[in-house]
Amino acid sequence: MKTIEDNKALVEEYLVVFSAIPQSANKFLFDTEIEEKSLVVLRMIYARMLAVQKLLDGIKFNYVEEKVEEAIVEPTSLFVLVRNILELFYVYEYVFLLPDSQEKKEFAYWLYMYVGLKERLSFKGKTKIVDEKIRNTTIKANEARQKIEESAYYRGLDIVSKKIIQNRLTKRHAEYRLKFNDNSVEEVGNERACIEVGMSENFFQNTYAYLSTHAHPTYLSLVQFKEAYIGEKPLHDGFAGLALTFMVTMLSLLIDNARKQAPYIDMVYQGLKEETKQNISYYVQMSKWKDNE
Repeated sequence: MKTIEDNKALVEEYLVVFSAIPQSANKFLFDTEIEEKSLVVLRMIYARMLAVQKLLDGIKFNYVEEKVEEAIVEPTSLFVLVRNILELFYVYEYVFLLPDSQEKKEFAYWLYMYVGLKERLSFKGKTKIVDEKIRNTTIKANEARQKIEESAYYRGLDIVSKKIIQNRLTKRHAEYRLKFNDNSVEEVGNERACIEVGMSENFFQNTYAYLSTHAHPTYLSLVQFKEAYIGEKPLHDGFAGLALTFMVTMLSLLIDNARKQAPYIDMVYQGLKEETKQNISYYVQMSKWKDNE
């Protein structure tokens, strides 16, 4: 099992990769808002990675009856951050990578924008600040919806696909992920979502199960918390290592997928040390793990 120092070194290795992306991107001209926003998502992933790095320094966990002298890694917080990285990974893939034409990318982006803005409209409040935000959000959401419904891509969809889009536009808590074909769209649930980005269903199910168990206060999370901290051989380092394995696997798959479309990411990849390239390749293969392999 890897030590905490091993895990710190691994996170640092991937931080170097993601910190180089904005500098590389500056060498290219971004013509659209969509391209600029794709870089924002990568910066958000980088920020989460920095938070992970801080957590690996450990915390003091002291009760009156149970005092731990040495700093320990708090795996629950790591799993929450890694789950957020998974969601950002999906945003980057489904909005900025998978749509295979500019027309589809724009449609996917407007839908993503509308779904997000509509969530804000569910906020309640009576202050002037909240009222102003709601007014501005309503205007932006209406503009995004208008772009969706007036787009050539929407007009060219079949009847079933238009109903799917309208459901996304009217449902209170809608999902932005869809597979965009030339004249149709397809629903993408969690299980299929992983397959579309090149991740095996087995790997996703195991990853998502761990992330969800740690991110929510289920009974099993109570058991795992006790295993992590209490006893002669606490397992917090092992849980932390598992969270980081999930994280670098998703990041490796993102790098491998993105460099095929984004030249500024490929430029970063080509400049990496061979050891880092080998690690990326190793974790990409891990993301495709199946039971019979």
